[in-house]
Amino acid sequence: MSTLRDLAEEHTQLRPADIDHLHRIAGDWQLLSDMSFADLLLWAPVDADGTFLCVAQVRPTTAPTAYQDDQVGRIVGGPEVAHLEVAYRQGRIWREGDPVWYGDVPARHEAIPVRLRTADGEAGEVVAVVGRDTNLSTARTPSQLELNYLTTADDLAQMIADGTFPPPRHPGETTSAPRVGDGLVRLDANGKVTYASPNAQSAYRRLGYASHLVGEDLAALHRRLANDPLEGT
Repeated sequence: MSTLRDLAEEHTQLRPADIDHLHRIAGDWQLLSDMSFADLLLWAPVDADGTFLCVAQVRPTTAPTAYQDDQVGRIVGGPEVAHLEVAYRQGRIWREGDPVWYGDVPARHEAIPVRLRTADGEAGEVVAVVGRDTNLSTARTPSQLELNYLTTADDLAQMIADGTFPPPRHPGETTSAPRVGDGLVRLDANGKVTYASPNAQSAYRRLGYASHLVGEDLAALHRRLANDPLEGT
């Protein structure tokens, strides 16, 4: 099977820096897929007539896929990808429109522009689009945990559109994408916990902190735990 780089170099005019950025997204986007409960498809523009090529795909581990067949290598255009064209040309996240059907599976389309930051940190041009497609066949009222997943997913989607996620990796740096099932902690602008999933709360309990995390200054808590691992037991 052709790799993301092979497909991009053969069919698109993307620059090496653009392709490297798409690789970073594809390396870290399982987290976004799981918190979105949605498939993510990475679409690269083929030419100026609104044709796009799927160069990568990831399925959620938290929900059923919207696609039974692999979409990598598929080239599409016309009305089918009007949402991708809007995100690419206007540089904004597209969330309008009615559900579409793939066979007997109803799905909701979203399109997230992929922006590459310039060398001086300014917002650069849009180089590709991430399609976020949700299988609606099992739709129901989400729980508090799921609502926090979706809110965090929307934050990450906006960071992709802004060009700030994922961040560039430094030479020699090795990372592994976090798994949402390991625990989710959301912070406010002051670094205080606004939500902690049950798995996150359990992880901190194993570290010696038995109280509720919500309301805690997370950095200060970490310093206290480092100095007194038995705090809260």
